[in-house]
Amino acid sequence: MRNDKDNATARKPMAVTVTAGQDSGFDILFEQNPIAMWIFDASTLEFLAVNDATCDLYGFSRAQLLAMNILDLYVEEERAAAYQEIIGSEGVLNPDHRSLKVKADGTRIRVLRYARPVRFQNKACVVVWNIDVTEREQASIELKSTQIFLDAVVESIPSMVFVKDACDGRFVLLNKAGEALLGVGRHDLIGKTDFDLFDAEDAERFRQADQAVVASGKLVSIDNEPLTTPTGVRSLRTQKVGVPDIEGKPRYLLGISEDVTEKLRVEERSRHLSLHDVLTDLPNRLNFQNSLDREMDRKRARGGDCALLLLDLDQFKAVNDRLGHHAGDQLLRHVADRMRSQLGQDDVAARLGGDEFGILHIGQVSEQSAEALAVRLIEAISEPFTIDGHLVSVGCSAGIALKSKHGTTSDALMKRADLALYAAKNARKGDFVWFEFDMEERADHERTLREELSTALANSELFLEYQPIVSTATGKLEGFEALLRWRHPTRGLISPAEFIPIAESSGLIEPIGRWVLNRACTEAASWSSNARIAVNFSPLQFKGFGLVAEVIRALDLAGLAPNRLELEITEFDFSDAQRGEHPHSASA
Repeated sequence: MRNDKDNATARKPMAVTVTAGQDSGFDILFEQNPIAMWIFDASTLEFLAVNDATCDLYGFSRAQLLAMNILDLYVEEERAAAYQEIIGSEGVLNPDHRSLKVKADGTRIRVLRYARPVRFQNKACVVVWNIDVTEREQASIELKSTQIFLDAVVESIPSMVFVKDACDGRFVLLNKAGEALLGVGRHDLIGKTDFDLFDAEDAERFRQADQAVVASGKLVSIDNEPLTTPTGVRSLRTQKVGVPDIEGKPRYLLGISEDVTEKLRVEERSRHLSLHDVLTDLPNRLNFQNSLDREMDRKRARGGDCALLLLDLDQFKAVNDRLGHHAGDQLLRHVADRMRSQLGQDDVAARLGGDEFGILHIGQVSEQSAEALAVRLIEAISEPFTIDGHLVSVGCSAGIALKSKHGTTSDALMKRADLALYAAKNARKGDFVWFEFDMEERADHERTLREELSTALANSELFLEYQPIVSTATGKLEGFEALLRWRHPTRGLISPAEFIPIAESSGLIEPIGRWVLNRACTEAASWSSNARIAVNFSPLQFKGFGLVAEVIRALDLAGLAPNRLELEITEFDFSDAQRGEHPHSASA
């Protein structure tokens, strides 16, 4: 058996004797070799022979190199290690060795070295092949740096990034976000197909989509792609593109999938909030108007009928004022719940604002069905509510308009149902009223009267008449009652019964009432007698301005003794005044 020394000797390459001479094989292989080659003395490390390629590589002349030793070509920081390696190698240098060399101009290059011992000029020498791998290694370094950079980019992307083999569909790459989304480690996924990971239906859908992407050669976007994951079904927004090889043939499929589940939920929530009342979760006015428009279009195209009901709570403001807005909000939510419970399958309820609601009655619609729905709603809402431990009762009035009779457009139907609601609240609260066409005439008349009344005071069209007040017991004159009159420039005298309700509903009752008080006090102060003056007030004037302060001011300005002024309040339900309802008072 050979010992270690024998084995080492056996592995040591035999030195080849090289003879230089004209036309020798050495000259052909050495001198004309495009690879830089040299031969150096193994003991002195001096160059004994160099070829032209060496001179070209290092920038030294042959004479310069032959006057140097090989350590002169090493960068300074590697010379000591190179010396130890060469001296201790007995001419047997490590193959495939890379080192930094320096050229004549100081440029550093990375050199790949191959060497073997030879006999040259009867000396133990080493022949060396040098290959400049500077650009190759730089390219390798840059490639590796690029790979590290791309890996970091892919890993930092919050969306799932995956790469599949375009031919067999096997995964070749998955980033960290993909691991989290799929609930599987990349090492367990690489080499597998969709059929190994997902249910058959999803896998087949993915396979067909992948094949279509590769065949198209284009970037393809897929929105709201469902995927079953360990955390449930997620919605993905995926972009896929085929990646060809150098010959242009399909090689990979690159995909980026963004989990948009939460984003879609937020968008849906935002969309819902934009179309629904936040308090009651009923459709809002915009949503209701859209529903009405669509239904009217559908009825025009297919025939059939629909009804529009507008509802208003009768005593909502009183609840707000007595129990606070929090209680009012609770009441509105309870009202909405009761409305829902009375609707037909296709009916639509909405909160239009404040305490006003709209109902779109759809399906098998008739006058009878619309009336029955109105009755159910009014009765349900009229039942007492329990709000914060308080028993609360509110009424409800409704106006109804039918598409087939009252309007072929949504705007017309809405306007006419609103006129019917106005009539219901003025006529008999807690009931419904159908629209009638003379309501429009009355509304137009009231609108014109309201506009003209707003300028009547400034145009001195209003004046006072004084009606004597005679004691029925004694028959003596006790004073006068101030009566408001309006002399219209074209219509002549207009009855207070006609314009006072308009003044009250429009808010003009406040400035008109103030003018009446001041004028009555001023004129009474100018009378020679000490007769009393009586002025009527609408209850609505109590909420518009400070009555006591206004009376004191009017008396002071006129110089009228307080005992000569009588104030009379027209008969009216004060709770209506608190709610802002409009009484029909005949005088101010």
